[in-house]
Amino acid sequence: SRTMPHYKLTYFDLRGRGECIRMMFAIADVPLEEERVQFQDWEEMVKTTPFDALPMLEVDGFKFAQSLAILRYIARDTGYFGPDNLTSAIGDALADQYADFVTTFMDWHLANIGFGPGDKDALYDSVYLPAKAKNFPFFEAALKKSTTGWYANTSELTHVDVFIAAGLEWLIRLDKNAKKIFEEYPLMGAQYKKLYCLFSTSAMPHYKLTYFDLRARGECIRMMFAIAGVPLEETRIPMNEWPELKKTFPFEAVPVLEVDGVPVAQTLSILRYIAREAGYAGPDNLSSALADALADQYADFVMAFVPWHIVNAGYAPGDKDALYESVYLPAKAKHLPYFEAALRKSTTGWYANTPELTHADVFIASGLEWLMRLDKNAQKIFEEYPLLKAHSEKFFAHPKLQKYLEERPDARGEGIRMMFAIGGIPLEDKRIGVEEWIEMVKTTPFDALPMLEVDGVKISQTLAILRYIARETGYAGPDNLSAAIADALADQYADFVMAFMPWHLVNAGYAPGDKDALYDSVYVPARAKHLPFFEAALKKSTTGWYANTLEITHADVFIASGLEWLMRMDKNAQTIFEEFPLIKAHSEKFFAHPKLQ
Repeated sequence: SRTMPHYKLTYFDLRGRGECIRMMFAIADVPLEEERVQFQDWEEMVKTTPFDALPMLEVDGFKFAQSLAILRYIARDTGYFGPDNLTSAIGDALADQYADFVTTFMDWHLANIGFGPGDKDALYDSVYLPAKAKNFPFFEAALKKSTTGWYANTSELTHVDVFIAAGLEWLIRLDKNAKKIFEEYPLMGAQYKKLYCLFSTSAMPHYKLTYFDLRARGECIRMMFAIAGVPLEETRIPMNEWPELKKTFPFEAVPVLEVDGVPVAQTLSILRYIAREAGYAGPDNLSSALADALADQYADFVMAFVPWHIVNAGYAPGDKDALYESVYLPAKAKHLPYFEAALRKSTTGWYANTPELTHADVFIASGLEWLMRLDKNAQKIFEEYPLLKAHSEKFFAHPKLQKYLEERPDARGEGIRMMFAIGGIPLEDKRIGVEEWIEMVKTTPFDALPMLEVDGVKISQTLAILRYIARETGYAGPDNLSAAIADALADQYADFVMAFMPWHLVNAGYAPGDKDALYDSVYVPARAKHLPFFEAALKKSTTGWYANTLEITHADVFIASGLEWLMRMDKNAQTIFEEFPLIKAHSEKFFAHPKLQ
């Protein structure tokens, strides 16, 4: 494998022309040694530099200069130069044009900072403003043509995005009317915010989200932070502590986001705030308004069916089936066509017809994910509204969501949590971070999680825990033979997971390898071998449960929760339920179980 060179950047102890280079190294995650030159030392060292100028980059001791030359070099070396020569050239042209823009207003700049002669206010009007008026429409036009939000219409940023964004950061410190820049050129503003959210965390506020340890209203906020790449501290409140804490929150409700200690309440207010901060609120004010309207309409939809929901979830008395018919179904029939119509008008697949998703996409997609767990006929939603289905699949396949989806509580522990919920047994649930795990690994049986403590006695292994609580609560089957059949099916599903583990580890970024090749060579054969076993078991069942029992068993919990996890990883997830309709029917039946709601 190639050995990484040693890079050393020499520049003054300021941002200026060196900042775009520092940013490129930071984005590429490449180590960079820096020498920051003091102005009093510059005269002595000037002749040691190429072209008697800085910045200068040394690559294993070889020196070369010019900001854009350095930027292009490191972009090419680290894969941020565009996927092909033509795209690179488009990026080069835009970067060169921005450099021309800077050169054009240099007379004003030198006078403005006291390094050159002239009336800075007169030069602002006669030099800078005409230069801005001439050049900025070029960059705005490039972004208008882009479907990705990056200048060269690439799937990932390139050197031109870094160069212009760094240049704008410098410019808005100089321009006395800086706020007008992004008002006049909103797409440039959106690109600027989008780029800075990738790595400029030191200048960001500290964000802390407080909500219950469940998805519901907090999930869209967590997803927005994940997509924006913004660090988020979380406090998840146990339900039994809420009555005491309630009075300490605005409006006596959660979620609440603290921004450097300032509390902000209301889900949509929080979502809009972080979307605006991170460049996901739409490229202009009109797009933002369209996204707002759709998100608000979805909130109205939820409020319309709340009388059914609170009864369905056991929070209020009433006839949930009657309310399903009289409240929920009419609300669904009224509101969901609005969202289907919005997607029909969209040429991008996002609700507000924007190049990139907005807060409306996050709010509605996460809301539908929650709704699919509540509606006993959930499968009909996507049958009746195929564009909503396509949007949901597009949203949950978003590259910046994958790490969050993989890590959110939804994997090995989820089947156990579901078993406790179905069994109606209280469960203290400790969810640990990766850093905490490193310290506690040796305190667990087999150095692994999940781990269940029963009056202090520790039990490990997912299926062992699941079987234990199933037996304790009467969900292991009515007799020993049924329990053995359920055991066999659960064990077979565990074998299936182990069979595709080499692909999963690469797909999730935990191991090196070609995920697409392993998908074809490892996962697809494993799926083709194992899933027919479960389809066959359901074909023999007269009850719809895997072990042909009157009530669910641990096998149903283990396989259904496992498939829910799998559907988030498989790039062709929809084909699972198309090929195995009984597995689909079982999953829908399982997630509609009253005790799970």
